[in-house]
Amino acid sequence: MSRKAGFTLIELLIVIGVIAVIAVVVIYVINPQITLQQARDATRVSDLSTINNAVGIANNENLAGGYGTPYVYYLSLIDPTATSSAGTDCSGLGFPAGGAYHCAASASVYKVDGTGWVPIDFTKMNAGSPLSKLPIDPVNTTSSGDYYVYVTNGNGWKVSSYLESQKYTPLAANDGGSDTKAYEVGDIQLTSPGRPSYLFGTSFGTSGAGNGQFGHPDALAFDGSGNIYIADYSNNRIDKWVPSGGAFVSSTPFGSGGAGAGQFSHPQGLAFDGSGNLWIADSFNNRLEKWVPSSTTFVYSTSTGSLGSGDGQFNDPVGIAFYGGNMYVADMSNNRIEKWTPSGGTFVYSTSTGSGGSGDGQFSGPAYIAFDGGGNMYVSDSNNNRIDKWTPSGATYAYSLSFGSSGSGNGFLSDPLGIAFDSGGNLYIAQASNNRVDKWVPSGGTFVYSTSFGSVGSGNGQFQNPFGIGFSSNGNLYVADYTNNRIDQWVPTSY
Repeated sequence: MSRKAGFTLIELLIVIGVIAVIAVVVIYVINPQITLQQARDATRVSDLSTINNAVGIANNENLAGGYGTPYVYYLSLIDPTATSSAGTDCSGLGFPAGGAYHCAASASVYKVDGTGWVPIDFTKMNAGSPLSKLPIDPVNTTSSGDYYVYVTNGNGWKVSSYLESQKYTPLAANDGGSDTKAYEVGDIQLTSPGRPSYLFGTSFGTSGAGNGQFGHPDALAFDGSGNIYIADYSNNRIDKWVPSGGAFVSSTPFGSGGAGAGQFSHPQGLAFDGSGNLWIADSFNNRLEKWVPSSTTFVYSTSTGSLGSGDGQFNDPVGIAFYGGNMYVADMSNNRIEKWTPSGGTFVYSTSTGSGGSGDGQFSGPAYIAFDGGGNMYVSDSNNNRIDKWTPSGATYAYSLSFGSSGSGNGFLSDPLGIAFDSGGNLYIAQASNNRVDKWVPSGGTFVYSTSFGSVGSGNGQFQNPFGIGFSSNGNLYVADYTNNRIDQWVPTSY
C-alpha cells in the first residue's frame, strides 16, 4: 500500500501565517470597536499637535491678552449650565467648584477668539488665526474621562488627552510627561490634573432638626436593601434615607437625646453585623448600642460598655467595623482599637491593640476602621495625620506600617477620618481639615496617593469638614459633609 504524503514544514508555516492573518481580520471585523478606538486616538494625537503648534506661534509673537490663568485646567468639555461666553468652573458637570477647572459654553467652545475652551485670542495674531476652530475630543464626556486639557504656568503650556487603544496608549507612557496615562505635548512636565475618579452627583439634607435635616452628620452605613443610615451627631438620632429615583428621600429617624435605653449623646460610628442588626457608637455615653430591625425601622435592643480605660470600657468610641464575625471599635481618647466577639446575642470584650503616641503601633485619636479583602485592618490615625495598617496575628492584630503625613499637598493628610475601600481595593480617605477625599491605590503591600476630589466651600462638589464615607452597591460614594449638614453623592467615572 502506498503511504499518503503529509504537509511539508514550509506548507505548514504558510497555513499558520494565513490563519494568523485571517484571525486578525476577523478580530477587526467582529470587533470594530478596536478600529474606532484607534481612529479616535489618531484624531487626538493630531488635534493636540495642531493646538500645540498654534499656541507656540502665538507665544513667539508674545500675543497680547495672555494664555490663561496659571494652573487652571481648561477643559474641552461643554458645561450646559454656562450662560455666557465667560464659561464656568465646570461644577455643572460635577467637577469641584472653586476655580481649579474651566469649561466653555456650547455656543463658544470652538471659538478661537479667547472665549473658546483654549483661553487664547488667536485672532490677534499677525497673520490671523492658524485655526478656523478649536478641536475637541472625539468623545468629550465627563463620564468617559475623554476630553482635552490645556494648562499654563504663565511661561510654558501643556495640552493633554487620555488615549484608549492598545496601539496608541504607549505614546502616553513614553512621552516623558508628568501623567503616564495621558498623552502630553508642550511643556510636558507641567502639573497635570489627571482625570477625577469621581464626579459630584447630588446632595441631600439641610441644616435643622426636622425630618430630612441634619445636625452635623457623622458616619454612614448601608443595609442590604440599599437604605442609608446616618449618625446625626447633634440631633442625637439615626436618620434613615431610602433610595428614590437615583437619590434618597428621608424616612423616619430613631433615637433621642439622653443617657437612657434607646437614647444617644452624640452618636458617631455605626455598622451592621452579619445578622442585620445595627450597632452604634454612643460616643458621649461611652457605650455601644444594638438596634434590631422592626418593620421599616429599628428598635433598641441592648447596650454594652462604660466610661473608663479598662477592658471593655471606652473613652469616646467612634468608628465601628465588623470582620470575621467580630466587632472592632476605635476607642478614640484611649488611643486603642478594641475587639469584641459575639456571645449570646450581644458582643463581649476580647482584647485591644495600640497605645497613645506617634510611634509605630501607637495612635493619637484613632477615628475610623476599614478592612481590605485580605483581612488587614486600616485605621485613620486622625491626630497623627496618617493611616495605620495592622495585619492579623493570632487572635489579634499586629502593627505593619503607616502611610501619609501632615500637610495639605498631594499625598499629605490633615485630620483623616472616614475611610472605605472600593470594589477594586483602592482606599478612599475623607480629610476633614483639607476638605477633600483622597484616593490611594495599592502598591507593594502599602498604598500610594493617586488623586483627590473636593475643595472647601458649600457649592456642588465642595466640603466643609467631610467625616464618614461609604459606598453603595452600585459603586457611588457617599460623604457625610459635616458642617454643610448634607450627604454628598459622588459618581464614578470610567477612569
